[in-house]
Amino acid sequence: MAQHDYSIANQTAASLRTDLNNVLSAIVSNNSGATAPADTYANMFWYDTTANILKMRNEADDAWISLGYLDQTADAFRILDNTQVTNTSGTQTGLLGDQSTATWETGTGTTESLVSPAKVKAAIDSNTADLLALTALSNTWHPYDRTTVAGSQDGNIYNSAVDGTVASIESPAFEAGYEYMFYFEQVTGSSGATLQAQMHRDDTASYESLFALTGVTVTVGQGIWGSVIIPQPKISRYSHDVLTNIRIFQSTGAADNIVIDRSYRVSIPWTAGKVKFTWSVGSFNNGKVFMYRRREGISA
Repeated sequence: MAQHDYSIANQTAASLRTDLNNVLSAIVSNNSGATAPADTYANMFWYDTTANILKMRNEADDAWISLGYLDQTADAFRILDNTQVTNTSGTQTGLLGDQSTATWETGTGTTESLVSPAKVKAAIDSNTADLLALTALSNTWHPYDRTTVAGSQDGNIYNSAVDGTVASIESPAFEAGYEYMFYFEQVTGSSGATLQAQMHRDDTASYESLFALTGVTVTVGQGIWGSVIIPQPKISRYSHDVLTNIRIFQSTGAADNIVIDRSYRVSIPWTAGKVKFTWSVGSFNNGKVFMYRRREGISA
């Protein structure tokens, strides 16, 4: 271990010999020492014996650049963590170091880097869970819990038992990639009213008549029970189809009037923002309407 000021002064022959031996010792030992050399020069080496790190002076001669760790126990050279890999122009192309587990799980990192088997497993487990959730969502109807209309609670779009009558029921906004189902549970309206639906047009911000369930007209003591399915409302297409499976129930105990498998088609090229249900006269009085969604193009 030796350091030197690299200045040979005028001196006696014996002193000169000693001085030369000292400077050569400093050179061959990379100016090793527990502290940095007092006299520094651009691009000179210093082996820091305290930290066991080989360092190089920068060209401005105002800072040290750490080059690597020397493992004195194993007699081995070690690359420092977070060492950048660059091309000949100095542009980073990779990283010799670790990145957080979260970066691997979300797949947001674009820098080539070292990765541990544990982080690979964590990334696979995380994304497999998302894939399984997506698969479940794709094959089954899931409650759509956003609540934007009066009476909303527990996933219901409307619940008159809490909030009284409402003139219309408007869904939350549709999202691309899904088809939607609205389930009517013991929904009643004014006597002589017919259930109707309108779809909101994204291009004009207005409502277009979707259907009027002719024959599904309630009288005193009657209501409706069943579903309305709207496939692919966010795809711009010439015709929008709607499938209904509705029956009229009798609160008096009389036989039900079954109305099944009716389809309606709106032949106008537009995408739908949401749907609104109303009665031809009067308001919704009782019952619940649930909203569900699933991935488009999947059979139940």
